[in-house]
Amino acid sequence: MTPFRALYGRDPPIILKYSENSFVVDDVDRQLTDRDSILKELKANLAKAQDSLKSYSDGKRREVHYAVGDSVYLKIQPYHLKSLARRVNEKLSLRFYGPYTVAEKSILQADSSLRRSDEEIALLDSYASIKSNLVIKSGKKLQRKRAHSPHEDENDSIELPCPQCGTEVSGFRCNPNTVHLQCHACGGMMPSRTDINVPQHCVGCDRAFCGAYWQAQVVNRSDIHPMCSHDTFKPISERTLSRIPFVAHEMNRHEQDITERCIRQTGRTLQDVISDWIGKFNNREIDRTRLPLNHAEAITAGTHTCNECYDKLVSFLLYWFRITTPKHCLPQDVRQREDCWYGHACRTQHHNEEHARKRNHVCRPTRGTH
Repeated sequence: MTPFRALYGRDPPIILKYSENSFVVDDVDRQLTDRDSILKELKANLAKAQDSLKSYSDGKRREVHYAVGDSVYLKIQPYHLKSLARRVNEKLSLRFYGPYTVAEKSILQADSSLRRSDEEIALLDSYASIKSNLVIKSGKKLQRKRAHSPHEDENDSIELPCPQCGTEVSGFRCNPNTVHLQCHACGGMMPSRTDINVPQHCVGCDRAFCGAYWQAQVVNRSDIHPMCSHDTFKPISERTLSRIPFVAHEMNRHEQDITERCIRQTGRTLQDVISDWIGKFNNREIDRTRLPLNHAEAITAGTHTCNECYDKLVSFLLYWFRITTPKHCLPQDVRQREDCWYGHACRTQHHNEEHARKRNHVCRPTRGTH
């Protein structure tokens, strides 16, 4: 089917070649003759352009012959093939998947660009080692520190990304088609599952973490399979802290010191203050517009978050603690400070120590577009 027929539902009109001097009217004869000359020139230019493009493209190709048993990589367009697990950023997906062993030669005749030399396979393996949430095959054998017996040699030829590959644990065993997630913290693997209520992604950043999953599966850490501890990924209500996060108040250490002094003046601990504000947050008494986390409206006290997202949440709550604190409750030496025009969005506070100290930056901007 031609593009014209696909667009209009019919074949294009046929342009008949004109025989010279077929018309007795000179103007008509001249116009039809010129038309044929123009069409002939257009066809010649199109053929020349096509030959140029073909020669340029053929310069990057080579003829390759395959045999049954050869290893090939498959190039898959992640935007079109939705059978693969979705990623947060799909354009960073792997370009090639495999290697796969050729089973029938007739398959290879469809595309002669699939075969790769040993050097190219090694190069693609190095590219495929970049960390990502979706892991089809890592291309690397897992390191083992314990000695293994000869009867395990057969199993060593099969890569087992996670403890549930090849062995049933807590009623689940991975099959050859199981998609695995790579933990952002430890780099270990876990099966991507939707049949359980154990979270495998941080709601605040959409990254995968394995701590909660392996704890629910009652699997302990080992030298063969990396795993995170439970503390790296757990509900907000179960977390504790003893210091103000480094990212609090836009990393302004003067404002962090003032907040710490305010808390000490109340006779309470930082954990007590944060627990109270988490309760207000959970009851939706706080505007979440400035919360720098994904899916902010879906976050509750029982939501699992990673350490980084928890620090951002605590910083957000400390901001609300400060702006709701009356001036007479602030330390004596900072009560007379004027608010910075640009408030928490001020960029000067990051490189001008004097400005960061003299002006209050825990406030809303009154200038600029924020």
